[in-house]
Amino acid sequence: MKQNYFLLIPIYLLSCIDATSQNIIHTENWQWAQKARCYSQIAPLDIINDKNGNQWITGFYVGDAQFNITILYNNSSNGYYDIFLASLHNGNWTSIRSYGNESAEEGRALCMDSSGNIYLLAEFFSDSILIEGNWFHNSSNSGEMLLMKYHAD
Repeated sequence: MKQNYFLLIPIYLLSCIDATSQNIIHTENWQWAQKARCYSQIAPLDIINDKNGNQWITGFYVGDAQFNITILYNNSSNGYYDIFLASLHNGNWTSIRSYGNESAEEGRALCMDSSGNIYLLAEFFSDSILIEGNWFHNSSNSGEMLLMKYHAD
């Protein structure tokens, strides 16, 4: 089975991974690096830093995605995208969430307000999508925009 990996290294973060043991190696210049993997495709589309120094990443994945020990199962049986929202603290995956249904959903952009709330701008094509216990329905036969507010402590 084919595996795709992505490696996130914001410019001010510095680390490298030993490809044989996949352990974090601390060197003179690098602080850390982290990976997520997917058996089909994973695409990070935006990253921001919060007031606590955490990094928040959004994008989409096809197939099941793995962030350390957390596995996100794709909600589409048709090979479409699901949204992921993940955060890192000191180089470790902390909060990892997935949103999707039978069609394509993509996390497009992130921003943060002065109170530390994270806003995720997404696009969804499914007839409906479940976000934190609330159903949002697509009133068109094409993509619709979805803006989500997430309070990150």
